[in-house]
Amino acid sequence: MGKSLTLYEYKDKLIRDNKGKEEILLIKEVIVVEGKDDVAAVKKAVDAEMIAVGGFGINARVIARIKEAQKRKGVIVLTDPDFAGEKIRKIIAKRVPGIKHAYISQEDGIKDDDIGVENATPEVIIEALNRAKITLEEKVETFDAQDMFYFGLNGDPNAKARRIKLGNKLGIGYGNANQMLSRLNNYGITKEGYDSVVAYRIDRKGESKIRYFFSKIFFKLASKITELDFMQGEEDYRMMNRKFLEAVLSIEEKSRFTKGIFQWVGFNVKWIGHENVNRVAGKSKWSLFKLFTYSIDGIIGFSTVPLIILTVIGALLCLIGTVLGVSLIIKYLMMDVNISTSLILIVFIVLISGVQLFIFGILGQYLGKVYLETKQRPLYIVKEEKILDNKEIEVDEEVKIKA
Repeated sequence: MGKSLTLYEYKDKLIRDNKGKEEILLIKEVIVVEGKDDVAAVKKAVDAEMIAVGGFGINARVIARIKEAQKRKGVIVLTDPDFAGEKIRKIIAKRVPGIKHAYISQEDGIKDDDIGVENATPEVIIEALNRAKITLEEKVETFDAQDMFYFGLNGDPNAKARRIKLGNKLGIGYGNANQMLSRLNNYGITKEGYDSVVAYRIDRKGESKIRYFFSKIFFKLASKITELDFMQGEEDYRMMNRKFLEAVLSIEEKSRFTKGIFQWVGFNVKWIGHENVNRVAGKSKWSLFKLFTYSIDGIIGFSTVPLIILTVIGALLCLIGTVLGVSLIIKYLMMDVNISTSLILIVFIVLISGVQLFIFGILGQYLGKVYLETKQRPLYIVKEEKILDNKEIEVDEEVKIKA
């Protein structure tokens, strides 16, 4: 949470809190400078995440990093007080709206006929950032060196490749292990955003059109009928944390439609799409018939809507049969119209079929509810528990849970 203090007030507070020991200031926004020397100069004054654009060679990748930084933390541009620095500032401002600007004068940035931010003193840089109305925040170390080793981002033969992929995915760019650790903490990235990570196919290349058609129909119907939010092309393969796993294991039913169970328990899920890849060897044992029976088991295991549809169809047939029967009786009694035996038989079949379907639908709903009750699914899933120490929790006796 940002604090409404100037850099000087915050600096004085740090000195007081640390018994006269001065500490580097912490800034929420990401500071954009021109080169590595500028980064070193700003780091002597404040603690902030930095992006060096490398002069006029601002490519699309650097702009993408600045845009991501603006979205996550906000951006302050601090370039050299010369023509080149002003040109770079205008390029960034044009492509990334809403950024803040910090300026130093030419007098404060000149040394031995060289002009630039790298020549400015920490006091000058602090003054420039203070005028840009920066936001100060408490630094949170969400990730540490142990996490880098655990996730294979350091100390692993493929660590560099993983850091490249992670940087591109998060929009924070590539960095060595120390730089990546700093960015993970400074860009507000957290560990606990998701409880499960699931793969899904973004296309069905290599599969038959018939298989793709029925798969698409299934996911749409299953989502409508069961009221579970299925992802088109989702797979059973996933990663989950301990809370998610315990919630899944708490459902002890024998007929387990895993896609439905995963959706039913809820929690925060991250979906990662991938292109379909043909099998290297062998053939799938899932024929269309097996997939069809599996789909039916999944739908009836989480919904009684098919039984409701059956009941409605039965009621409609009863209504149609009754209306036709009454109209035939009226014609016969009042209009003296001869009615064929075949027509009477058709009306009778429609009426009896409607009555049967209606009765079967009602009985089916009773059995369906019993079937769902035998699964003994929990009424709710506890995601997190918080214990309040030395505090009494008052409960309104009039509040009751309706089953």
